[in-house]
Amino acid sequence: MKWMKGSLGAAACALAAVLLVTGGCATLEPQPEPEPLQVSVETYWKARASADWKTAYEYEAYKDIEEFAAYSVRQTRALSGIPFRFLGVAGEPEVDEEKGMAVVPVKVAYQFRYPARAEMEYTLRDVWVRSEGRWLHAPRQEDRPGMPEE
Repeated sequence: MKWMKGSLGAAACALAAVLLVTGGCATLEPQPEPEPLQVSVETYWKARASADWKTAYEYEAYKDIEEFAAYSVRQTRALSGIPFRFLGVAGEPEVDEEKGMAVVPVKVAYQFRYPARAEMEYTLRDVWVRSEGRWLHAPRQEDRPGMPEE
């Protein structure tokens, strides 16, 4: 009987070790590469141009201080009068790895209807910040609800 107790104990220990090792392996899966800055910028601006506020909101750096409902209402109001098209990234971004910031030249075309139909292209300097490995859009000061002036 003594042999049996020892064998059961050894078997239990072996089973626990196997479960621990195989369970641990599942967490050692390679993590996906972070989305490159250019992909984040393009996804964000295409979402904004098509009024896909849910997708655009996922790329905003200040989600913790503005809920999605308020964000979508504010964006709809701000852009309802002047539709625009995203034309693309208009050059190389200025990336400061140390600060985790980037300034990306983004080209858009605003579409005016009054007094006459016209389209005006504009290149803006769009600021992005890296947070937890992701590139997030940093809004202009006037678009930062509840954030202190810089």
